[in-house]
Amino acid sequence: MGALESALDIQVGAAKGPKCHLIRLQNDTEKAGVHIAGILNVKVLQITDVRRREDRFVAANPYLILYIKRLRQEHKHLKTSVKQNEVNAEWNEEFTLYVENIRAQRLFILVNNVVSVKKHDYLGKAVMKLTYLTPEIPVICKLDIMGESYDHIGDLKIEVVYKPFAYDCIPTSLEDVTSLVQKAPVRTPKGGGLLIIIIHGAYLYREKDHAHSSVSLLFRGQLRKTQSMMNTNRPIWLQEFTFMLEQPPMNDNLHIKVINNSWLGLFRGKGSLGHTNIRLADVVKKKWTNELYQLKSSYFDKDHQYGKCNYLQVELCWRTSD
Repeated sequence: MGALESALDIQVGAAKGPKCHLIRLQNDTEKAGVHIAGILNVKVLQITDVRRREDRFVAANPYLILYIKRLRQEHKHLKTSVKQNEVNAEWNEEFTLYVENIRAQRLFILVNNVVSVKKHDYLGKAVMKLTYLTPEIPVICKLDIMGESYDHIGDLKIEVVYKPFAYDCIPTSLEDVTSLVQKAPVRTPKGGGLLIIIIHGAYLYREKDHAHSSVSLLFRGQLRKTQSMMNTNRPIWLQEFTFMLEQPPMNDNLHIKVINNSWLGLFRGKGSLGHTNIRLADVVKKKWTNELYQLKSSYFDKDHQYGKCNYLQVELCWRTSD
């Protein structure tokens, strides 16, 4: 997280005219000298018989957090969407994680329950050893979800496939990994592809102690939202959203808004911390972008005259089956 904040500080300090800037982060893989051996594609299918911790007779509002514990640095968490009042929830959402050593690492999947906007309960977790996987062969696995007292609280079904890199093509940075991982899932419509949107973090100039910020995305009439980050003007989400499309989004825009969810922000009439429209034709041509966008304000703010603006880092990927 320190690397992201430092990069945001540098980019914001240098920004005077352009509306977006290519952000260059020093990856943890570069600092630690870690080589990425391959990728793990995980498709979350469903969970069964998962209920609220305080009342086993009431359905939960579950969501999952996936990660592979990194060997030498902080690991990245990926999150599913939240399912409302579901005992047997289905997602069919796909995620990509990076593997350093298939013999030493495991896949962790945490099951949480949304009780309220500010309260999330931990229900349990499922763990999978990667040594059981045969490279390039998809496997559907049924995992036990174990609670805090190591009691069985439900089952999780996932589809996984491990794709190792050739010895002479092992990447040393996440940018190299992205250049190699450009193909969409097998069931992608012909001529279409998979649009991946990753909300990294933001630099909020005005909001300090009272910023409970979240991000909303509007694409082709579909609205997606991140979780809310409390009491910080440097929120980091690292949240991923995917859209399976039948045609490339050459003429589409992605509308993104950063929202202050605190009561103080609403009282002052400044619920919106800024917005931006991103033309997706650029990511279709380049396959991958990672940029820092200056947010436009929906209200008059003299600070915008002096470059004191809010910024949001967004990573976009376009994967086709070709």
